[in-house]
Amino acid sequence: MNWVKVKFLDKQRKTKLSKKGRFCEFVHQAMVDNREIIINRRNINCEGARIAFGWQRDFYDFEQKFSSNNKVNISLIDGVLKNIQASNTKNIKSIILNGEEADVVVSFALPKDVMEISRLYFVHTGEILKTKLRPFLSICLQTVVAWETDYPTVSCGCKDSRLYAGIKNEELIVAFPYSMYKKILKGNIV
Repeated sequence: MNWVKVKFLDKQRKTKLSKKGRFCEFVHQAMVDNREIIINRRNINCEGARIAFGWQRDFYDFEQKFSSNNKVNISLIDGVLKNIQASNTKNIKSIILNGEEADVVVSFALPKDVMEISRLYFVHTGEILKTKLRPFLSICLQTVVAWETDYPTVSCGCKDSRLYAGIKNEELIVAFPYSMYKKILKGNIV
């Protein structure tokens, strides 16, 4: 498995990126190129990622599109997004992928890898790994949730992340707090 380190900064960092993209695209690029990428609100063009990182407080358009495309009642989406917004207490200004330091690591995993991760988690903690599957904001939100809760997350991947990050049908997204990754997974999971 290729793991991408993710560091959330409360300070603005300059980026060399000239193009705009989605967080999931940048994660994929960092995974493939194995190089550092600095991103901030100016080069993220995905409304879902901007919401997940607290960079967009108005999510009316997102709700309308999601409701229309997925035939979901807007009030359901609104409740989830307001909960996300309320829990996003950290002030993210920039994000570094594959830098020296990390808060979280993220990877695309086969179910057998997720099973091994859950086994290793159980062996080290004595607890069963629990996760919530969310119907949207997969890589971006899962990474923030893993950071804020200091607890691993697993996602099936939203439609856009699967497309833009090249996530295969059989892969899941795993985000792990970096300190836990070093203790439990590093060297134990390929």
